[in-house]
Amino acid sequence: MYESRLLKLTEIPTRVFDDIRDDIIRYSVALITHGGSDEFDDHLPIGSGVLVCSGGKFGLLNAKHVAESVRFKCATELGLVLKGTPHRYAIPMSELNIKCLCDNSNIADTPGLAVVRLPDSRLGYVHSNKGFWPLDRPPKQQADLAITEDKCWWCIAGFPQVAVEEHDGIAPFDQLARTGIYFAFCSKERGYSLEQMEYGEFLVSYAGGIGDCPPASFGGFSGGGLWKVSFVSNSPGQIDPIGPHLAGIVFAESSLSGGSKLLTCHLEQSVMVEACELLEGM
Repeated sequence: MYESRLLKLTEIPTRVFDDIRDDIIRYSVALITHGGSDEFDDHLPIGSGVLVCSGGKFGLLNAKHVAESVRFKCATELGLVLKGTPHRYAIPMSELNIKCLCDNSNIADTPGLAVVRLPDSRLGYVHSNKGFWPLDRPPKQQADLAITEDKCWWCIAGFPQVAVEEHDGIAPFDQLARTGIYFAFCSKERGYSLEQMEYGEFLVSYAGGIGDCPPASFGGFSGGGLWKVSFVSNSPGQIDPIGPHLAGIVFAESSLSGGSKLLTCHLEQSVMVEACELLEGM
């Protein structure tokens, strides 16, 4: 009789990692602002985002400091990178509904989440290229997908500015900028709470490991997703991934120390409950 067991990352074939990565990329977007000032017209991601839905409403999650930045507020359009081939997709800022939640709204630089509701009239092209993570799954489905921390691996995905590559234009585009996604596994160092909001710090190693080589800077990564995944073997030679499951949103990085960096994230309670209620009320 074969006993089901949790697999180590070193036991997972590359093809399984690629499937998990592709699944996570399906919900991930780079955010690029257009217009407002020549100073900011550099095609670099201002942040990353995770596409979500709840109560029949569709939007994306981002970090509060990105949505409240001068660059974001000065822009006339918000561009979303939706696929790997040349395209331009942008929504006028006037059509977006943007709200922020944080643990203390009286402090401007307090870490918080931004929820951006996308207009229904602009969703067709997004749906044809991406998926929306359901924040409002029924409790039974949430329980089925739940992965306890002692049985999960953590991974992050986002679009750092240093990964952008500029290329000569291909008609009808005068210039092309290719955004690169960073996807890798990380380890949880600690979790803590502030005013009913949950946070966690996650270690990203520059010493090598499974996943992409970390970028020198995580600028542009804020708003990227933190995900939980587990790998189980229920029979010889069989690998059954559980997840990925959205577990948080990245919003800050530490300086490099001892060959690693800490990324600070909003955790699941903030994302799945607070952001869900905010989106449904927009």
